[in-house]
Formats: sequence, C-alpha cells, structure tokens
Amino acid sequence: MTEKEELIKLKERLKELTIITSKEFKTSEELQRYVEENKHVYEEAHDIYKQIDQLEWDFLTPEEKARKEERRRLSKLKRDGKLF
Repeated sequence: MTEKEELIKLKERLKELTIITSKEFKTSEELQRYVEENKHVYEEAHDIYKQIDQLEWDFLTPEEKARKEERRRLSKLKRDGKLF
C-alpha cells in the first residue's frame, strides 16, 4: 500500500471514530464514564491522528515545511507573549 493510500485509509478510519469521540454530555461525570468505557477508541483515534499528521508532513515540499515551521515558531512566540 502506498503512503497516499495509507493516508486515505487512516482518514476514513478517523472519520468513523469521530462519531464515537465527539459525543456531547450534560455532566463531566457522564463524559468521564463514557471516556473510560471507550478508552481504546480514544487511544486509537489519537494514534491515527499522529500518523496522519506525520504522513501529511512527509508529503510537504521543503518550502512548505519551512513555511509551516515559521508559522509554528511565530505562534509559539505570540502564545508566550514575546511577539508584538
């Protein structure tokens, strides 16, 4: 399977998991109970998200990677209050 096919497969699986991981609850206790019961789904979704992020990074050109790194650097400076 090529990396592009793998990326498509992972995105489809993440979409399936999003139905489970994006439910809304009235209380934090309900949410915590649901998360505990479905912990494996949340972990799988987290792992898939990281894999998708890495594959998308691998597809970027060096110029795109440089622009993205610069945006991250500027965002960090702004978040830390060091960018005026």
